[in-house]
Amino acid sequence: MGKRGPRAVVRWQARFGAYARSEMVYRSHILYANLMSERGTNSLLRSAAYRELEQTEKAAVSFFLGMTMAKLLAAAYVNTPWLTHLKPFERDYPCRLVFTPRNTNRRPDLIGITRGMPHRWIVGEAKGRTDVHASGGMGILLNDAKTQARVVRSISSRNGKKLTPPHLYFASVFSPTNRAITPPMELNWIDPEPDEDARLDFTFEVGDFMEHYYRPFVDLLGANHDDTRITDVNGQEFRILSLPDADIKVGLPVTVERAWLEGRYEEIPGALTIADGGANSESEGSDPSLYVGPDGILIQVGTQWSDEAMEHDVYER
Repeated sequence: MGKRGPRAVVRWQARFGAYARSEMVYRSHILYANLMSERGTNSLLRSAAYRELEQTEKAAVSFFLGMTMAKLLAAAYVNTPWLTHLKPFERDYPCRLVFTPRNTNRRPDLIGITRGMPHRWIVGEAKGRTDVHASGGMGILLNDAKTQARVVRSISSRNGKKLTPPHLYFASVFSPTNRAITPPMELNWIDPEPDEDARLDFTFEVGDFMEHYYRPFVDLLGANHDDTRITDVNGQEFRILSLPDADIKVGLPVTVERAWLEGRYEEIPGALTIADGGANSESEGSDPSLYVGPDGILIQVGTQWSDEAMEHDVYER
C-alpha cells in the first residue's frame, strides 16, 4: 500500500470533505426525524414524521435504519466493529474485489472484519421494513436475507493465501413499529449455514478495507482541520469536529488518522486502544452524551438528542 503524498491528500479532502460533512449531517437527521424513545423504557418508536411518509420514502428510511442497527449489533455481539456496505467498497476498489461469476445479482449488503488476530471476515444482509408483520411476515424477510448472505463461498487475499469461508454469516431485519399496534422495535438476527452451491468469491486485503472504512472521517476532519481540536478521552488523543447543524461532535483517534494519512492502513487496528464498550461505560462519572465505538470513532450528542428531548415526537421537541 503506497503512501499518499501531502498534495494528493489535500486535493482529495478539498474535493470530498464537504460531501463527507453533508453526508454525516444528513444521516444523523434521518435518525433524529424518524425515531423517538418511549418514556420509561427507552424503546425506539416511529415518529409522526416517519408515519406520514409515502411508502417509497418509508422504504428508503427503513433501509438506512436496518443498516444502522446491523452495524451496532455487529460491534456489540459478534466482535465486529468494522462493517461496511459492499457496493461502495466494490466501486472504490474495482481491481481489488473479484466476483465469480460477475453477473450474480444475489450479493449480500455487508462485509466486516472481526477484532483480534487473526482477523476474520463476516458477511451479512440487512433489511428494514415498516409493519413487517403486515407485509409478508418476519420469516419471509429473514429467509430472503439469509439467501443473500449465504452466497459467499470464500474470501482470500491477493498474496495467494488459501481461500477460506466467512467466519460468520448473518441475516438481520429491523422493523420500527407503532406501540399502539405491536412492540416498539423488532430486530431479528440469524446465522444461516453456508450455501453448498455458492459461487461468489472475494479477493481483497485488510488494508484496503481500513482505507475505505475510515476515509469519510479522515476527509471530514482534514477538510475542516482549522475547526477541529485535540482532546484527551480516557488517555487517548482524539481530533474532534463539531457539526452544529446536527448538534453532534465527531472524532477519530490521532493515531488512526496519522496511520491512514501515511498509508499504513493495515496498522490501524493496532493503533486503537479502545476497550470493549468504548467510552460510554456505566462507570461513575462517565458522560452519557459521549460514545467511542470499538472502531475508535467518537460521537458526542448535544441537548437536542437528550433522553428527555427524544421522548417527545419530532414536532414537539
